[in-house]
Amino acid sequence: MLYAQPWDNSRSYIDFERDFFPAGIVHFILIDENRNILSERLVFSRQDNAVAAVTLNPDQLGYTPRQKVALDLTLKDVYGNPLEGNFSMSVVDKADVQPDTTSNIVSTLLLTSELKGYIEQPACYLKKDRKTEYNLDLLMMTQGWRRYNVPEILKGHTTETLPYPVELGDVVTGKAEGYFSALKDANISLIALNDSVIGTEVTKPNEEGTFRFDRLEYPENTKYIIQALKKKGSRNLFITLDSCRAFPQPDLKFLVPRQKLEVEHNYVQKMDMKYTLENGMRVYNLSEVLITARRKPEVATTSPYYSVSTSKVLTAEDVKKGNFISVLDMVRRLPGLTVSGTDEVKYRGGTPMVLLDNIPEENFDFDRLDVDNVSDMFFSPPATVGPVFGARAQAGAIVITTKKGFVEKNRLNKNMGIVTPLGYQQEVEFYSPVYDTKEKLESRSRDLRSTIYWNPSVVADAEGRAHVEFYAADSPVDYRVVVEGVCKNGMIISSSSSMLPE
Repeated sequence: MLYAQPWDNSRSYIDFERDFFPAGIVHFILIDENRNILSERLVFSRQDNAVAAVTLNPDQLGYTPRQKVALDLTLKDVYGNPLEGNFSMSVVDKADVQPDTTSNIVSTLLLTSELKGYIEQPACYLKKDRKTEYNLDLLMMTQGWRRYNVPEILKGHTTETLPYPVELGDVVTGKAEGYFSALKDANISLIALNDSVIGTEVTKPNEEGTFRFDRLEYPENTKYIIQALKKKGSRNLFITLDSCRAFPQPDLKFLVPRQKLEVEHNYVQKMDMKYTLENGMRVYNLSEVLITARRKPEVATTSPYYSVSTSKVLTAEDVKKGNFISVLDMVRRLPGLTVSGTDEVKYRGGTPMVLLDNIPEENFDFDRLDVDNVSDMFFSPPATVGPVFGARAQAGAIVITTKKGFVEKNRLNKNMGIVTPLGYQQEVEFYSPVYDTKEKLESRSRDLRSTIYWNPSVVADAEGRAHVEFYAADSPVDYRVVVEGVCKNGMIISSSSSMLPE
């Protein structure tokens, strides 16, 4: 809220200083005494002090091919005060990579994130000329506000039920029960495993036996082993774990038709040379040849429910190469099937049946089967298995053939459970060659990089200074340095400038 006052009927207008408004979209609303909206208007406030000033200070004026580049960056506000912040930085070949003139961090934070609908080339609305300002004002009059429900807030209805809880980390929940006694002194422990033990947690169930582990922060491929024990170590307990949270399916919309990409000739020539140096002679495929004959597919399964309309068969060789952890991981590879939680498999909204060694299984638990015992697996659509099993196969069937007949794998104790959550993706560092030896400097292998350096997290200290180092490529061209991020005080970091190698 920036301003709220009753209207003075003795005046026909109100004056505001431009600096009174923050950068971005400002929402003007005129309401009556019952807080009904009479008129509203969006206005874009352009503030030059919203973007930090970025200064590049290379250690020398020019660089030779494969020479080390030391670059200092300084962040300051419009008054020359240093700014602390975090930003991403890319250094590209100016002749090969053209700048993105359609969208940037400024247009995203100040414009498109506040509006409904698709905005074509939002960065073009932020140019400083009279025609652009006129077009920007037209955009404000045709787009709608989406941050929150203003009419309801004016009525005093300021609380809404969040569709999802605030995400502070991974969550594992479940219920523990005892055979003959209460759970008053029971403990629920969680062990996080990723090649080795990387964390432990302990909690207690409530009176109903439910328990909860939250704020878990572990990388991907981490397994959680949950165990329930009484105070004296008794295992006369059993636990049931809730399904892992499943993220909603994305709402895929039609993309705007893409215009034909115009590529610079020198960029194509450089990439062609790079391909030849790395892969040898370029191979061109001949035009398509039509073969008129009956197809004789190679069937990798002995199941009678295989047909030309079934999915690709996952064989034992595919299992060996895929390094599947569980049978459900194999099911995820079958086209058309979605797996949510720990055991819920769906095909177009329905639950497919399971045929294990050609025998129907009711409420099949995929954890009962070990990956190494699977000979082949495929999905048979309703059109193939429907005439045989009727309504039971209205969502198709997952057909699993084992190597030596079904052998149920060892099961965990009833007081234990294992969960494999999504986890956090491990950080991957962008590859940038280092020419720190004479052999590397004199190597005949051409360095034809277009992206010279990329770092998604460069930190500027309290003095507003940051330092990066990288090595130049072989092409003697100008480099473009693009910096985007956010300062600690909320100011936006957005800069694009040039460097001049020799």
